[in-house]
Parts: sequence; C-alpha cells; structure tokens
Amino acid sequence: LVIKIWAEYRFGTSPEWVEKRLRTHPPDLFLLCQPDLPWEPDPLRENPHDRPALFQRYHRTLLHLGTPFEIVHGEGEERLARAIRCVKSRLLLSH
Repeated sequence: LVIKIWAEYRFGTSPEWVEKRLRTHPPDLFLLCQPDLPWEPDPLRENPHDRPALFQRYHRTLLHLGTPFEIVHGEGEERLARAIRCVKSRLLLSH
C-alpha cells in the first residue's frame, strides 16, 4: 500500500504489479499513523508539509479497498500501546 500511495503521489500512477498484489494479497490489518508527531528528517523522508494530505490519501484508499485498518495516534508509550491493542484485537477476531 505504501508503494502504491507513494508512486501515485510522486509519479501520478502506481505500477500494475502493485495494484494486482493489493487485490490478490490484501493486508490483514493496516495501522494508519496519524501525522500528530513532530516531523523528523532522515534520508528517506521528505515533504514535511504534505503529511495531512498523504494521511487523507491513505485513509481514502483504505476505505476504497475495504482493507481493515486502525488509526494510531498519540505519543510515545501511549501510541505504542494503542498500536499493540489494535493488533491484538485483530488477532482475536481472526481466531
């Protein structure tokens, strides 16, 4: 999903193999991280001002694909605990 969104954002389209993979092997759960933490640069990150728009793009795409997802927000241990609860909850639902 990340490759799809990034390719669409940067190049206007996503490779067909990515689209096919999403259709044939959808994720069990996607943790969508809300951009509520301070942006920190690193060699792979760019676009510190586009984070809300990218978040919305991910959100719309997840809804369109019907992919199960949870939005993770907060800081530090609270954020981690929320993410862990989401994953555990999904595991319980799948068994």
